[in-house]
Amino acid sequence: MIFQKKFNVEIFKEGINKEKVVNKAKTTGEPPLMLAMSVFYAIKDAVASVGNYHLAPELNAPATPEKILMSINKIKNQIKS
Repeated sequence: MIFQKKFNVEIFKEGINKEKVVNKAKTTGEPPLMLAMSVFYAIKDAVASVGNYHLAPELNAPATPEKILMSINKIKNQIKS
């Protein structure tokens, strides 16, 4: 015998949004976007540390392990030259 529960989910309707934002963007879209950006720039900063922050790494999103390694090797080769 399978029991199935039904849940009703509703958005809080009694209050109003105090700030004028599009579709409550502060609560839905911004936090995940900012988290993703902070991770990307932390990786880029870590790659720049290989060259003692004198060279800017060429790293585009998505920062795959292969792209990170290629960027590190490129900075190492620029240091040797």
